[in-house]
Parts: sequence; C-alpha cells; structure tokens
Amino acid sequence: MSDFKIKVEDVLAATENGKAVILHFYPQSSVGFSNRRNFSIRGTDDRKPSCTVFEKSGKWWLQDKGGDDTKAYDAISLTRREMSLSYPQALEWIAQRFAPHL
Repeated sequence: MSDFKIKVEDVLAATENGKAVILHFYPQSSVGFSNRRNFSIRGTDDRKPSCTVFEKSGKWWLQDKGGDDTKAYDAISLTRREMSLSYPQALEWIAQRFAPHL
C-alpha cells in the first residue's frame, strides 16, 4: 500500500458518490440509475430482477433484495466484497482506477 492517505470523501467525489464503481462491477445497473428500474446481478436464470440502486446519505448503494445476501453495499463495501480486499485496499483500488490524481 502507498504512503499517502486516501480520503473517503475524495474517492466518493471522484466516482459520482460511488456510481462509477457500481457501474464498473455491474454495468446492467445503469437502468437503475437512469430509469429507477430493477435489474439482475445473479445471471440469466433470475426471472424476477430485484436488484436496485439508491442514493442515501450522499452515497449510491446497491442492494439485491432477492438473493441470499440482501445487504446494501456502497462503493467501498462492494469493492471489498467483489475484490476480497480490506477497507484501505479497497479505497486504494478505487482511487487507482477512478481517481489516479489522488
């Protein structure tokens, strides 16, 4: 890990409050941002899409209400889950890809 300190606020500002990160992992979530429609993240066998994105407390969140894991994830927690990273590692991963100026 690098010697500089990445601030959560800077990462969120550089990713449209996490929207860019959610779109990176789940491009199909674009319909949730643009049309407030549900979408699937569990593959083609998901006949009734129940995943959604929503904004709360200045951050975008992703939540799949029909899967085994119904927890809501912001950009950092989603990155931790998808990449198996610690919190500081997730911040650095996001910064490297979405805000190299940080």
